[in-house]
Amino acid sequence: MSPLWGAGMPGNAKPIRRAARLDGFFPANLGHPDHLAEIVGSLTELRQGLCQGRMASYDIAVGLPYGVGPAA
Repeated sequence: MSPLWGAGMPGNAKPIRRAARLDGFFPANLGHPDHLAEIVGSLTELRQGLCQGRMASYDIAVGLPYGVGPAA
């Protein structure tokens, strides 16, 4: 079975809550690295409640402009 991902924007909680039940998340319109940190924190918290202590693998994909590499 292929993985199923959700997508959403920072500050929009409903897509993030839905994505917590899926296999991954693609955050759109990230304006600042702190937005990604917020989303990851929310997903981690939500998934801990769903996975009951056992964390399954989860993907987060971030789009970057052409020619921009990920910073540490």
